[in-house]
Amino acid sequence: MTQPGETWNAPVRVNPDVSADKHHVLPSLAADPSGVGIHVSYYTQHTDGTVDLDMANSHDGGDTFPANRTVRVTSTSFSLPPSNIPLTGSPVFAATNYDRLIAVCYSLGEYQGIASANGAVYDAWGDMRNKLTEPTDPLDPISGQMHTEEDVFFQTVKAQ
Repeated sequence: MTQPGETWNAPVRVNPDVSADKHHVLPSLAADPSGVGIHVSYYTQHTDGTVDLDMANSHDGGDTFPANRTVRVTSTSFSLPPSNIPLTGSPVFAATNYDRLIAVCYSLGEYQGIASANGAVYDAWGDMRNKLTEPTDPLDPISGQMHTEEDVFFQTVKAQ
């Protein structure tokens, strides 16, 4: 008799094949207590650069994830913004962030999670749909600039 974790099935593709989607990244997985319902949430980046959180659902223990059981969790797509704010001209520029001077990069809000309990699926994620304008301060190098603000969202999602 094999023990859990001793054998593995072949990998199964979770996301549907959509030509307008460039990337599907940073998945989280939840299983119903019965083990029959498997739910995977992940970020989808579209060809226009916007991002959404999607959830794929399996009703056969993860053997298949039919495209018609994929759900868009986010109600609003968001742009993938720089994780830091330019202080000088681009494309090569000094920037500021929590660590003040760092290399320019992008933030996706990689922190997302999913859970299944009591007949429902719960999803929490970070996205940058909201904007923030920095307070005016002559000593602040980003004074008055508008930038995206990462917020945490939570939603109960009906599995398909």
